[in-house]
This record gives sequence, structure tokens and C-alpha cells, in this order.
Amino acid sequence: MVMKGRYKSLAVIALVSLLIFSMAINVYNDNYGEKATGNVTESSINPYVLYTSEPAPMGISAIGIGPGNTPYSLKTSSFEGIINITDIKTYNASLPSGEKNDASIQLNLHLNFSSGGHTYDYWIQNVAILSTSNKTPGVSILDNVWNQTTRYANIYGSTLSGNGTLYNSNGQQFYIDEPSMYITTDSIGLREVYKNISGYPTVYMEYNTGSGWNIYDTVKFIFAKNASNADFIVQGYKYTSKGNPCDAELILGGPGNGASTTDVKSNLTMQLKYWNGHNYQAIENAYNFGSDTAETISNANSQMDKNFPGVQITNGTGKLKMVYNQNELSYLNITAKYIIQGYVLANNYKTNFRNYAMNITLIPGEYNISIYSSYGQRISNFSVKLAAKQTYYKATENVYPVIFKAIGLINGTLWFINMNKLNLSSTDNEIVFYEKNGTYNYNISGLFGYSIKNQTGTITVHGNFNYVNVSFHANPIIRSIEKYAFYYIIALALIAIILMGISGTGRRDSTKMFKEYNINNDDENNNLKR
Repeated sequence: MVMKGRYKSLAVIALVSLLIFSMAINVYNDNYGEKATGNVTESSINPYVLYTSEPAPMGISAIGIGPGNTPYSLKTSSFEGIINITDIKTYNASLPSGEKNDASIQLNLHLNFSSGGHTYDYWIQNVAILSTSNKTPGVSILDNVWNQTTRYANIYGSTLSGNGTLYNSNGQQFYIDEPSMYITTDSIGLREVYKNISGYPTVYMEYNTGSGWNIYDTVKFIFAKNASNADFIVQGYKYTSKGNPCDAELILGGPGNGASTTDVKSNLTMQLKYWNGHNYQAIENAYNFGSDTAETISNANSQMDKNFPGVQITNGTGKLKMVYNQNELSYLNITAKYIIQGYVLANNYKTNFRNYAMNITLIPGEYNISIYSSYGQRISNFSVKLAAKQTYYKATENVYPVIFKAIGLINGTLWFINMNKLNLSSTDNEIVFYEKNGTYNYNISGLFGYSIKNQTGTITVHGNFNYVNVSFHANPIIRSIEKYAFYYIIALALIAIILMGISGTGRRDSTKMFKEYNINNDDENNNLKR
């Protein structure tokens, strides 16, 4: 394989012998659900067609096979992988010097869409390269895009655009972007998001190392304007053109170029989630290995986590298997009418949501459920005991949004409102409260440099959306001082330096004595200088 920088390609496995492909059918459940249902007569794939034991890509995957080997299909506009590392160290003596402790975590997905009477399959990899020499791993990010529409399909300059470039691997041309970034972190998020941008299928490649999601590459398929049926696909009824299962996988393996490595010491968790239209939801049928990538690892034991639907990986002999299925989980379905966006805490398990609803996959057990708006206002709280296979439905009581909109406030300015004994703040131009029908007093905290119209007042909530416009009028003199504060500080500092120079002209002898003191006490200062 070709190399670029540290790693240029993450190899695709090619089958030695031809496989007999199953008949392809498209079966999708409502709300992008993935549950396998019914008595299916169509043939299904073999999850172990490529890997039966370690070394293998170990982690968590949706392969398209549910309980009882029942196949299913899943489509979604996005997957995300969440990785939290307590400890990790890998080793392969055959890797180049400086890279012997390197590994990779890969989010590997299949994007399908139709264009010009053809269906296309692109295998897209979002990858964190780990340097595990130290307690907290060093992380760099890259992506690959491969054409798997046919067995030997290529990617050309006319296929897509992005921040990366094209390279050749064993006669197959592929796309890679390797941004210049390196950070030490024990928390990693990888996300791929499909959107239709001006008619073109587009994928945003994102990472999160603890300070929020960052888009580092935008891959646009420029040949496929007005494409249709575009989604990330998990398909349990047929193999890809390469003979691989069409899965979604979040795996730990070698650092690239088809390399393998060994888990010397590890303790990390992985969650693989798909976008269901309201929130990222944990996959409901999970295997502990991937099937599409050639980067592998040995001595990595991936088991179901005890706290959430996901896996915990520790060093030790690993066995490839299904780690959980939909019949072993519980489901929380909440309708939060009028709550535009917010988050849910199920004990300490946090799920962000939008558009008034959420569907959460959980481990059976007892939960304290708290629902919050995105501004931190608690909307509802209740306790529930969930059994396996149970779906618990809950609708929050009716509360209605009171939307305070700031007019004339500079973006990024922090402002505060108190209403109904609750203080909320924001650096955006809106703050939203949620209240029952009734009449409420509000007060907006004063801001230096502004006068405020409607700073205090009363709002009557009577259902639906309620709006209050808050006008901020800047004092031009004070705002000018704030705007040019940096230059004022520099000017004052220069004046101070000049004045100090003038006032010190008569003390040259004492300055010389100080220097001589330093010289005479050089032994005491040597440690500081060095």
C-alpha cells in the first residue's frame, strides 16, 4: 500500500474466492429504526465470512443481522462513534521506528445513492490514528473514500471534491484527506453526516476531542447532481461488491496499510449510534468486530458495557460474537411537545435531542430521567424501571416556549434573564424559557455599554410560541472604548515605559550594583538560567 505522511490508506479486504451474493431487497422501518422483525425467508449474509477469530478489527458494529440470524436493513443520514479511553497501549515490533505503538480507531460506513439510473456504493472511513506510547494517547485524524460500486471501481477527479487528494493503492484509486492536527486526549468522537447540498450528495467528516464537533473535510460527489435515495446503509441481505458485509463499524485495529497490532494494555469504551431524526441512538443489534477493514488487532477483549449499549475493550483474548441484541435492551420514547431542542439524562447517560421527541436505547434497569432544554432548564423529571424488550412511552406536560430575542446585541455577548425564579444565559441572540400557561415577570440583567428597552416586564403565556423582543442600544463612546481597548492598552504601556525610562536616568549606579550582585551570586542563579 502507498503511504503518505504516517499512513495513506486503510486497506480494503479482497476475498480470495468469489462469493455467491444474496438477492438484494430494500426493507426500511419507519423512523430509520433498525430492529429485525418478522419471519424473513430471504437469505442473509454470514457475519463471519471474513473474520472468525483474532487478529480482527475489534470494537462494535451493526452488520445487519439480528437475533436468530434474522437479517435487517438500516438507513440513516448519520452515524457517530464515541470513544472514552482510560488506558491503552498497543505494540507491533514490525512497524517502522516511532510507530510501533500506533493503532487506529475507525468509523467505517457505506454511503449509497442513485444517479443516472445507477446505484452507487462508497465506503467512507473517518479515522483517528493513536500514538499509545504515553498514558494519554496522541491523536491525529484522516479520512479515506473508496468506490465499491463494482469490485474494481475507482475514484477520479470528476467523482468528488474535498480538502484531500487522490492516490493509488494496488491499482485502485481512492481519496484521502489528512489534516495537519495532533492532540493528546482520552475522549474521541467520530461522526459522518450526509446532507444534500444544492442537489449534490455531501458528507461532512467530523471529529470531537472534548471541545465540540469540528468539520475537517467536506466530501461532495460532484458527478451526481440531483441524486436520490442517499443514505448510509447497513444491509443484512447481501454482500458488497468486494464480498464484505455492508456494515457500519467502529473498530480498533492497526495504524494503516493493512497492518495489525497487539493490545498490550487497554481499558476503553465504544458506542456506535445512528441518527433517528431526533437524536443519536445506540445501535440495537451489535457485534464486537468489524468486517470491512484490513487493520486488525490481537488480544483485545470486547464485551458489552454494563452501563450503556456499547462495548468495553480490555486486553485479553477476544472472541468474535454478537455482544447484544434488541431483545436484551430497553427503549425510552419521549414526546416533548414544543421543546425545540434539549437533552435527557437517564441516570448519567446523556442524549441530546431536537424536534420535540427522542428515542433512546438503554440497558434494562432503574432510571432517574431528567429532561432539560438546551439552555439548561429542567422540563420534567421522573423515575422508571425498564425491563428487557420494554418500550416506555412518556409525554411531558405542556409547557410553552417564551422566546426572548436580542436585537442590536453584538454576537458572542453574554446576556442574562431571570423569569419565574430561574436564571438563564446565552451568547446567542435568543434565550428560551418553557412555562405553563400563566403570567410571569421577567428581568434582563444590565450590560455595560448598553441601554435596554423592555429590560423588565410581564409576559402572559397562552399556549403555542410566545415572543419578546429585547432591544439593546449601544453607547457609542463606551462601545468605541471596548472595540479599541487593545490599542489603548498598548498606548498606555508605551507611555509608562517612556516615563519609567525618564525617571530612572539618575539611578545608573544602583542598577550597576544590582548587576554586580547577580554576577557575584552566579552559583545561586545557575539553576534558574539552565
